Amino acid sequence: MPDIPEEVNELTLKIYLLNEDTPVLSIPFLPGLAPARKTDPQYNEAFSEAKQVHEIIHGIVSA
Repeated sequence: MPDIPEEVNELTLKIYLLNEDTPVLSIPFLPGLAPARKTDPQYNEAFSEAKQVHEIIHGIVSA
């Protein structure tokens, strides 16, 4: 049986804040594209974008 690429139903970066009004900020990176396979170019692009945003936010918070 051939390997079937894993499907992803959601790719969301969640940022937890110390704020009662907005305790969690969710940034979706696969809107309208669910489910996607991990081998899809759109998934790889969305994952790369999510990683870049995470790194930028981490850099700001760590400064």
